[in-house]
Amino acid sequence: MALAFFIVGCVDTSVQPIPSSFNFRSEVALVNFAEGVGAADFSMSTANGETISFGTLGFGEASSAFLDVPAGSKTLKFNSESYKFNTEIDKKIRLFVVGTSADRKVVKFTQRYTFQTADDPSNNFLYPENMAGIALANGSSDAVVTKIHAVSSDVDTMISLPSPLELGDIASYRYLKAGTYTLEIIAEGSAGDTVITSFQTPSLSSKGRYTAAIYDVKASLKNKVFTDD
Repeated sequence: MALAFFIVGCVDTSVQPIPSSFNFRSEVALVNFAEGVGAADFSMSTANGETISFGTLGFGEASSAFLDVPAGSKTLKFNSESYKFNTEIDKKIRLFVVGTSADRKVVKFTQRYTFQTADDPSNNFLYPENMAGIALANGSSDAVVTKIHAVSSDVDTMISLPSPLELGDIASYRYLKAGTYTLEIIAEGSAGDTVITSFQTPSLSSKGRYTAAIYDVKASLKNKVFTDD
């Protein structure tokens, strides 16, 4: 009995209790590349019934900030359309709504963990000094991209993609010397490589990360460059 009393008396009461629930989060921004939609009110509902608004976005417009939202299953709604998807725990995500009503997609571009920042030396592979990362998103329903030609005052480089970018495809970050670039977006056709559009980036800063995007049909391609970090 004395031994039993001693064991009970040595229980560590400083151990933190297990929480009854967890608050897993994601950071999410939204881009409207939905062909034929025009301006629409975009919102998403969470598994617990919470509604999160991205506001009214015109064609080619993006939400103004990344929203801190619960991680997990969601339903994106606009006009009479709705699409289910998931946002992962501790991930920073940009959503692109692309395609026509007959072939609509909600595409996730997971950029990084939310806790990965440029001022942490362990993240130098994401934020190399004097370099900028740029990804390419294809929001066009009929353009297929095979290469990107990037030209600045002192850089001239051709980026060959491992596979063609079709509707909703995103090429991961490539790193270029910080600066301003003209990007030529190239498609491969029967007559060889063809530049289907070109545009100038803003000044890409050291340790900055960006997503360049094309959208609309090939006959009237448009472009945007989003700042990710």
